Amino acid sequence: MRYQLKAITQEGRVESVNFQAADEASAVQQLEGQGYTILSVKTKSELFAPWRGMRARFPVALFSQELLVLLNAGLPLVVAIETLAEKEKREDLKTVLDRIAGILRQGRSFSAALEQFPHAFAPLYVATVRAAEKTSDLGPALSRYVAYEQQLEAIR
Repeated sequence: MRYQLKAITQEGRVESVNFQAADEASAVQQLEGQGYTILSVKTKSELFAPWRGMRARFPVALFSQELLVLLNAGLPLVVAIETLAEKEKREDLKTVLDRIAGILRQGRSFSAALEQFPHAFAPLYVATVRAAEKTSDLGPALSRYVAYEQQLEAIR
């Protein structure tokens, strides 16, 4: 996995170091072995999920509901995602939606696009979309997921 570490060099400079390692502990250990003092570590996926750790998260249920409405109105998937990106006010969410649309335009599947954002889309959501792609019933699958999320929220 790729890591970005902020570290102090032996000369006392603060540097940002991109590093490949099996896990975070290995990355820290290897850089400390090179004389660095580690200040912070971020995984590559954290770098592309600006909302991670913040109170505001990617609104998957709202996204699913809005996407479902657009698909039921007859819009193609890519156009529906682009429409959601255009109306989005938060830059971090707009960026994710724009990148998903870009991946779809490359001919990759919707589930493959969602997998690129593991901190936004849970594995269950990605699996739901992947199964729906095989049966060509994305709309009903999104409806079921929204109902599931509402039940979870009611339990919380």
